[in-house]
Parts: sequence; C-alpha cells; structure tokens
Amino acid sequence: MMKAMKKCVAVLAMAVVTLTGCASFDASAYLKAILDNSYKNDSTAFVEQKVGTKEEAAELYQQGIDANMNQLTGYTMDDATKAEMEKLFGDIYAAADYTVGEAEKDGKNFNVTVTYRPMTLMTDATDAYMAAIEEKTTEITQRAMNGEEVSDEEIEKMAIDLYLSTFKDQLANIQYGEETSMVIKIELTDNVYAPNQTDLANFEAAVLGLN
Repeated sequence: MMKAMKKCVAVLAMAVVTLTGCASFDASAYLKAILDNSYKNDSTAFVEQKVGTKEEAAELYQQGIDANMNQLTGYTMDDATKAEMEKLFGDIYAAADYTVGEAEKDGKNFNVTVTYRPMTLMTDATDAYMAAIEEKTTEITQRAMNGEEVSDEEIEKMAIDLYLSTFKDQLANIQYGEETSMVIKIELTDNVYAPNQTDLANFEAAVLGLN
C-alpha cells in the first residue's frame, strides 16, 4: 500500500545554522535537535539551539508527515481516517530508537556518531498486512462468486482499515534489531552548517528498518 516511510531529506536539510562571529557550534546538540524534532516531534532543543522557532519546528515536522500522506493520494479517506493515518505515521517515527553521540572535528566539518536499534516494524507489519489482505481477498472472492456485489469503495476501505489495524497491532509490540551506529556529517558551506542529506537518508532507512 505504501512504498516506504520517508521523512523527506530536503525537509531535514532546511534546518541549518549560520556561523556568526566567534560563536561556538555544538554539532552533536544541533543534530540531536533536528532528529528529536523530526522523529519525536520534540522541538525543545530545536528552539534552544536556535535552529529555528517553535513554529518552524512544527512546520518541518508536519512536512515530514505530509511526505508520507502524499504517497496515499490514490486512496479516498475521510477526515477521521486521514487523522488516524497521520497519527500512525507520527507514532512510528516516535518509536525510532537512537542516541546521538559526540562530534569529532573533521576539517571544517563535524562527524557525529549516532547509535541506534533498527526497528523491525516495517517488515513485521507488512507481512501481517499482506496475510490479512490475502485472507480478505479470499473472502471477497467467495462473496462475488455467490452473486454478491462488492464495490471498489468497499475494497479500498477494507485495505486502508487493515493497514491501520495491522500496523497499530505491530507497533504496540514493536521489536528492534541489534544496536549499531553510523556517522552523520555536519558540513560547513558558505558559513552555514547543515547535515549531509545522503547521511540523513541512510540513517532514516536504517533506524526505520527500511534497508
């Protein structure tokens, strides 16, 4: 139903810090502020680190949720179902398990090590969803063979409801893989610090178990 969770790297990269005067820059705290806002919907450090305002933090977070909702444009959902789907995406991101470590200077840039446990949710929930879809398909086929009319709207609603229920069930008992780590580079370009977009994309795929 949905190809993959995605937080939208371009959105994350919008959170940049301009280096002014002799001000020190804490790359580790900066990265944690971005990740916590993006995955945990926690803008506290984002504002304290002066990455942006609370309103900007909320906008960035919502853009990440919208990036996933946009993948579902082919499905018809009422407002209540849309709200439920958005909450599901938010809950999945909130379940990301990571710890931002120390930053090491690398020329004008910084290398920040992030330790994380990859969630198995996407694989577990997708397997459960496909099994449920297969069961429902058999049921619908039997109904059609018995002369009952089954509308496209009913089939679509069934698919959406199953998606929500199976992912919620798996999320309630979420499992994680072994702890590992990766480096995310914070780069200085034209006096502006920003996270490397490829590193952010790789981290997202890893922490959400999309590899």
